[in-house]
Amino acid sequence: MARRPGLVPIEERTFAFGLALIRAYRACPPRDDADRVIWRQLLKSGTSAGANSAESPGSQSRREWITRRHIALKEMRESQFWLRLLHAANPAREPHQLAELLDESGQLVAILTATLNTARKNSQPDGQGSHYSSSGTGYPPA
Repeated sequence: MARRPGLVPIEERTFAFGLALIRAYRACPPRDDADRVIWRQLLKSGTSAGANSAESPGSQSRREWITRRHIALKEMRESQFWLRLLHAANPAREPHQLAELLDESGQLVAILTATLNTARKNSQPDGQGSHYSSSGTGYPPA
């Protein structure tokens, strides 16, 4: 399938997100045990989203591809949680950098959600597959 000009593949965006997290961590190291726990969880979930996105093109079946993308979505939602918590716990530290990471994680959640909804719809014989929600509830909006 040909990519539209100017669009960055999700595998590249999630890789860049993981790299941005690592750079943010190095630029603003944790100050205490609470920060360390949050950063550890954030780094794990943020890089896992990238790893699962990177692995999905090598899937052996459509079902495996959907599973990997779904895991990437779950990890990105978790990353959003840890970013929000880190920002709320340290409002004066690097607010611009954390805001950019929060914005990018929100965009990635929306992209992964739309991708999964399309894949689910296209994999159902009647075109009425189950839906994911970028709101985090897992249910379609009312």
